[in-house]
Amino acid sequence: MNKFKIIIFFLINIITLSFISISANNLTIDSVNVIGTAASTTKQIEFKIGWAMAWRMITQPSNHDAVWVFVKYKDCGSNRWTHVKLNPNAAAHSADFPLEVWTDTSAQAAKIDSNGVFVRLSHLDTSCTISNNKVTLEMVNLIPGEHDYKVFGIEMVYIPRESFYLGDGGATNKFKNGNTNNPFLINKEFDTITWANTLGRLYASGAFLNGGLTAIPASFPKGYAEVYCMKYEVSQGQYVDFLNTSSIDQAAVRAYTGGANRNTISGYWPNYASVTPDRANNFMCWSELCAYLDWACLRPMTEMEYEKICRGPITPVQGEFAWGTNLIQNMTTIVLDGTTSERCTDAIPGGYGAANYLWVAPQGPYRVGIFANTASSRREAGASYYGVMEMTGNMDENVISIHSAVAPFNQGVNFTRKLGDGEISFTPTPGYANQGWTEETRACANVNSISGIMRKGGGCNTPAANCQVSARITAYNFNRYAYYSGGRGVR
Repeated sequence: MNKFKIIIFFLINIITLSFISISANNLTIDSVNVIGTAASTTKQIEFKIGWAMAWRMITQPSNHDAVWVFVKYKDCGSNRWTHVKLNPNAAAHSADFPLEVWTDTSAQAAKIDSNGVFVRLSHLDTSCTISNNKVTLEMVNLIPGEHDYKVFGIEMVYIPRESFYLGDGGATNKFKNGNTNNPFLINKEFDTITWANTLGRLYASGAFLNGGLTAIPASFPKGYAEVYCMKYEVSQGQYVDFLNTSSIDQAAVRAYTGGANRNTISGYWPNYASVTPDRANNFMCWSELCAYLDWACLRPMTEMEYEKICRGPITPVQGEFAWGTNLIQNMTTIVLDGTTSERCTDAIPGGYGAANYLWVAPQGPYRVGIFANTASSRREAGASYYGVMEMTGNMDENVISIHSAVAPFNQGVNFTRKLGDGEISFTPTPGYANQGWTEETRACANVNSISGIMRKGGGCNTPAANCQVSARITAYNFNRYAYYSGGRGVR
């Protein structure tokens, strides 16, 4: 056996958006090589990376895209993959111009955890094609010996620190400013927010007010602080990568191979596969999303962060969707279905945004980023203010809620910004996140049995009212294998 067996992985490979322009992304990671002796506990891993339409702007929305890169390895005689620690000092890593390697030292990281790095543009550009640029990372604290390595990349969008509004003045169960219907301004992150039906306090209309909530703790992620958000929902290809680098016991708990509603994951550990790897993953219950995010060193987002990522700092439009208008077009005419060029040909009237919703054929997820092309506007691409795709429709976004329709009603507010560490649970209960996240160990079930979780943004089965950014209609989670249930993570 060779000293280092290199296995190349890229977790998402299609369609991206900047605020200025949109084009196919085509993320690639290849030409991976490990430098160092088998006995060394510190080695370099180098690879070539490429993607189209990378951006970094100081004008609105003042953000950039990036690739979250992490590495896993296993002993050549073992089937257990372990997460690799990287040097927390950005200077220990390098990237060819115009890229840079950035280590996460933000408030969202809580501490320097060394579990991955961001690769991003080092200069301002609204549209830059990255092609076969070399990146070199320093791996540390390795166990001496011969190992197999896998390199992963997930596309992310940087959401800057800035104020935003919760609520839009009209959506069902919306957040609001006390006893008015006006939106509530969030302009701080680490302060406690008083919950009361009084002007100047955060409150909500309609249901899900039970449980005696009086305040949202300072530690709860409110959306004001900076965060990186997955550009797309978890894809079937990404979920396959997760299953195949889990243990056989973990994968047995987490795998869904039902073959229904456009989910094509099939096979057995460690050779699960999907013939539609770029399609959003469905039939994913809450504990499965948590397990995936823990494995990838991300975390769930909160419902407050969801509204910020969709809306940005702009004054809310009543009944708006992620693209900023209150008009929505259901996209049902698919061509090149199941390919990397899958797209919809439906006409999009002026002012309308594109979405997969409303429980009509084909009743399942589309390719992530499906509506974006080189000529797309934000609404035609179905994109959020910052360039995050499909925050309206396709798959329900499973998020942490401050309320719940089932007891204990206020469990969600105890959630903090703790990140996954790359490792999920082993025996005696394999296959679960183990970060203390809300309901992370609740087994999938076909009942409304989970507290502190909400589905936002609507999915392929929901009416338009559920898809509105500020709608809080489903302040519970079925926690089951549902064909419209998916999600994404943040860091």
